[in-house]
Amino acid sequence: MKIGDKIKVTLDWTDYHKYMVAPYNNLYAIQTIEGTVARSSSIDDVNSFRIETGNRLHPYAVIPQDRVIKIELNGEITPINFKKQDDSEKSWTVVGSKNNNYIVKKSGRNWSCTCSGFAFRRTCKHVKEKQEELNG
Repeated sequence: MKIGDKIKVTLDWTDYHKYMVAPYNNLYAIQTIEGTVARSSSIDDVNSFRIETGNRLHPYAVIPQDRVIKIELNGEITPINFKKQDDSEKSWTVVGSKNNNYIVKKSGRNWSCTCSGFAFRRTCKHVKEKQEELNG
């Protein structure tokens, strides 16, 4: 897939609709978007790609790779080899600078910490240290 290719992308939002929108409303759980592959913007998530939709109200769609279940490129279904999001949940007890214990959690791509710094800034040194430790 390259910039300028005409594609049709099918996305699965079933889990999002089940837990975030309404348990009884799966009307838009499977979504299909057609368009032309476009250059990504610097603000797009690194695990996404962008297509031009041709719709003047919504000219671009940013497609999260972990939601893609099918891509049709020039009328042919292409294999999908995106790395799936890690949905596992992990937690660690870390010791702060004043010997306080905090819980750092990773759920999928989301991180959290029980310290007051994370509650205020949505980031903290405990999360950063654990990310560095895991990434080597």
